[in-house]
Amino acid sequence: MRDSLLSRFRAAFWGAWLGEAIGTQRWKQPALQPIWGGAFTQAETNQPPTTSNQDRKLAGTGLLIAQTERLLAEPHLPAELDLAWLDAQPSTPTEWVMATLPLALLYHDQPAVLQTALQTALRITPETASQQLEAPLNQAAIAMAITGQTISLLLRERFVPQELILQVMQDLELSFDTALSQQLGQALMQVQAWLDRPPSLATVSDWIRSVAAESNLRDVLPIVLALYSILSTPDSWRLSLARLVQLSYPTPAAKVGSCTLAGALSGLYNGLSGLPLVERGELLATGNSVAKADLLQLADHLLARWSGAAQPEHWLKQPEFANLTAAPRVIRSMRSSG
Repeated sequence: MRDSLLSRFRAAFWGAWLGEAIGTQRWKQPALQPIWGGAFTQAETNQPPTTSNQDRKLAGTGLLIAQTERLLAEPHLPAELDLAWLDAQPSTPTEWVMATLPLALLYHDQPAVLQTALQTALRITPETASQQLEAPLNQAAIAMAITGQTISLLLRERFVPQELILQVMQDLELSFDTALSQQLGQALMQVQAWLDRPPSLATVSDWIRSVAAESNLRDVLPIVLALYSILSTPDSWRLSLARLVQLSYPTPAAKVGSCTLAGALSGLYNGLSGLPLVERGELLATGNSVAKADLLQLADHLLARWSGAAQPEHWLKQPEFANLTAAPRVIRSMRSSG
């Protein structure tokens, strides 16, 4: 294992926050000097999105935090968990992915259970699974399945960058029998081709513009591009984000969403030791007041719940917590084991 499971859970949360902050910053101030000595420059003139505090709670790390808290509040977490959204349902595939990322972490070692849980989040039952979903939910379902399986492979040490896309397509038995799924399959294979022959950033930006203008993939582009960035430079969180912020995007939300997801996935792969040592004060105008300690605590609680702790807060107080990780779902209280 590259890093401890605790470190990787923590890095997923903290990496998502950093990625979202950087993506937001680059839209609001594209002419800023490079961060960390990397090539963080972009000659884009699109206006940044205007979002209220309520909107921020329902996007990116806001959804990640809200749904993690929702999961941790449940005394029992069956595979058929019926998620009750706190304020409103996500509206884009990227938001759905971020909202269900806690599920992917919680069930990463049970791929079949994970896919069932993700379908349940979309209110897909065995009886309706074969029915044609409306386009937005269909996009969300595919995006969640691909991202969830990627996370499962990452945390089960089965992540091979050059093989991941083909592995995910095989594991999920993706059947590209609709116009949307065919276009998504072509996009994934384009990423695979880029892994074999790395393109220039200008080439990727040209491809983004053509796809956004001519197909139905506009809303799932952030997921495709996040995969492209981490598969191209899996060992470097910095380079993955540096690549993303230099690309052209159809909307500000697409850029921020791609950076958020890539930050989380690269964090999962590299752990806390792979994240840049950047203080929150150096990331300007993010509009996000979440404290690093709060994010790490949520990650700790989620790992404790994965291990089977019904009351994670009590287990986390044990001095051995930072050095020990139990097998999944084996922690039991003395009362329940009697």
